[in-house]
Amino acid sequence: MALLGGTTSLLLLTVFVGVHLAVLVLRKDKVDRPHFRAGRVLPVVGAITCLYLVLPWSSGRPADQYRIAGVLLLVGVVLWAVSWVTRRGTSGAGQ
Repeated sequence: MALLGGTTSLLLLTVFVGVHLAVLVLRKDKVDRPHFRAGRVLPVVGAITCLYLVLPWSSGRPADQYRIAGVLLLVGVVLWAVSWVTRRGTSGAGQ
């Protein structure tokens, strides 16, 4: 159970790295009306901190957590690919 909890934490920290990077990308969008605004320092600090906690040589996590996370990510990619192929095949049927 502790191994799955640690794997969940690992995957969530990885998602948070992506969220912090997305905030930095959203800051650069130019639009003609007021929209999302954020500082630059906190997303950078957040991304660096989360990345530090994810990396194997700095986090001290067991290697099994990385193996489980890799398998779960692989399953997710396979499910995405099946979904993509299925949608691609059905979108042309109505034309």
